[in-house]
Amino acid sequence: MANNEFQRHEIIGRHWFESFVNQLKIKSIWQPTANTYDFVDGYLTQGNKKAVIEIKTRNPNYVKYSSHWMELDKFMNLTKTKIDSNCNSGWYVNFFGEDIMYIYDLKNINTNNCPLIRKWVPKATADPSKGYEWKQFLDIPTKYAIRFERVNNKWTRLN
Repeated sequence: MANNEFQRHEIIGRHWFESFVNQLKIKSIWQPTANTYDFVDGYLTQGNKKAVIEIKTRNPNYVKYSSHWMELDKFMNLTKTKIDSNCNSGWYVNFFGEDIMYIYDLKNINTNNCPLIRKWVPKATADPSKGYEWKQFLDIPTKYAIRFERVNNKWTRLN
């Protein structure tokens, strides 16, 4: 049972991602990390290839935007984990409600094609009472996303 809203969203995102993995035609093993506050949400293994996964649940209204943000610290942690865990790839998975998913591959995320921006945002999503601070984000154009929609519990690629 989730202790707070942050944990609830972590659990929901992992559950939605697992529903996607269960549909893959290639035998896939989804291994979520044990701690809700780990730097990444889990690992996906397909044959001899392994990807590290970071999942975010977003307000469905944000799907209409031409880009999505990834906190620079999150990008750095995902990149470090990809290297340290000897993964072939890293995925930044964004759910917009329970039926729209965008997957961004780390190979397409860098400061050449994703502008670095600074925003005044809550210090910690898990505890908004901690106040606000300036944070840096990569502004990732949605053209780099692989988009999926779930209809009748079946994920379908849109692009």
